[in-house]
Amino acid sequence: MTDSDKPDMGDALERALANQESDEKAEQAEREAEAFVREAQAVGVSPQALKRAQTELHQERVARRLATLGRIKMIGGLALLVVGALLVWRLIFPSAVFSWSEDFDKSPSSRWTLKMSPRNAATLEFPEVDGQGRAVALAVTRFAPDGEGSFYVNVRTKDVPQTLRGYDTMRIRVRGTGLSKVRVYLRHNKTSRWRSPGMKLTDQWTEHVFGFDKFDYQVRASKGAPWKDAARTELSTVKMIQLKVGNGINDITEAGIVYVDDLKFE
Repeated sequence: MTDSDKPDMGDALERALANQESDEKAEQAEREAEAFVREAQAVGVSPQALKRAQTELHQERVARRLATLGRIKMIGGLALLVVGALLVWRLIFPSAVFSWSEDFDKSPSSRWTLKMSPRNAATLEFPEVDGQGRAVALAVTRFAPDGEGSFYVNVRTKDVPQTLRGYDTMRIRVRGTGLSKVRVYLRHNKTSRWRSPGMKLTDQWTEHVFGFDKFDYQVRASKGAPWKDAARTELSTVKMIQLKVGNGINDITEAGIVYVDDLKFE
């Protein structure tokens, strides 16, 4: 053994003192056990009875500890079940915990876009309105029919809730001039959608509240085919929200502006 391999004398002394203390404690425990046995024998208790009593007490202590651990595990398991149930409930019925809302204040131009058929003229802005933050401002200067006499102008977003299951109400504030109405469409896919009742426009803000049972369910055979009303079905996954002012909502001779704010699903 080289000098570098030899343990430090201070460490060795500390270890020796610890070993000695441990040995003394073991010897003391042994002496106390022997004295306890002698005292038991002095009052007529046999070594066998004493050993059995010690074994039973040890088993009872172990049983109590296991029972305590079992209760802790059960409580922990129940807590996990509750948390899991809440997460599942949140996914299936989001409105039971939260509502979904759009106030158009946070980068709306990156999420909402204008879509219209050819030869229509319209603009989309998100101005500060009445000191209440931003709102949609859709201005239509001209409706123009396509070859089949139809026309559309809408504002749309794909930034939508994961599901509408569990929601039952829509709230929205609108106002406008020149145009008669606006509708909200909830697009499920290219061939199915839900349509809100028409909302009359005035020069004053009006909050409209509709239960989803008031929405029409519409389907079509393929993209470009005409939409038709169908048997009502529960709202589920939505891929797009549209604010529409075109064909079937306003007359082709109309022109004007519509403001939309505070869209909420509850």
